Amino acid sequence: MQSGKNSKGVSPVIAVLLLIVIAVAASVITYSWITWFLTSQQQQAASMIRIEEVDLSRIVTEEELTIYVRNIGTVKVTIDTVYINGTRWDIIGSSVTIDPGEIGEITIRKPQFPPVPTPKSGNAITIKVTTRAGTFDIYRGVIP
Repeated sequence: MQSGKNSKGVSPVIAVLLLIVIAVAASVITYSWITWFLTSQQQQAASMIRIEEVDLSRIVTEEELTIYVRNIGTVKVTIDTVYINGTRWDIIGSSVTIDPGEIGEITIRKPQFPPVPTPKSGNAITIKVTTRAGTFDIYRGVIP
């Protein structure tokens, strides 16, 4: 084994520079992730909804129902998904956008696929309305 002038390896200066570059890169990545995470959490906190009323009068006969949702947050919200007893129902028209403090009307219909049993009078119902930001509200009741 040789030692002295002919030994090869990374010089201490290059090793320190490499460690500094790795530490800076890790710091930038961590900072970017934390900034993104906090921004998304603030958006979710600002977009809050509450189901004000549910019109279940047509659910048994027409397999449709109307939901009235209030935006209780500070930013516009877009309702894009409604679940009935865990199954996604179709929003008639398109997604609904609601300004802060306003009430939006959402009419949904039973999906064609996958096959979903027709709701029956007297059965319990759980309705979950979600926004694009990921916030949601749940209504529980009994079908008249």
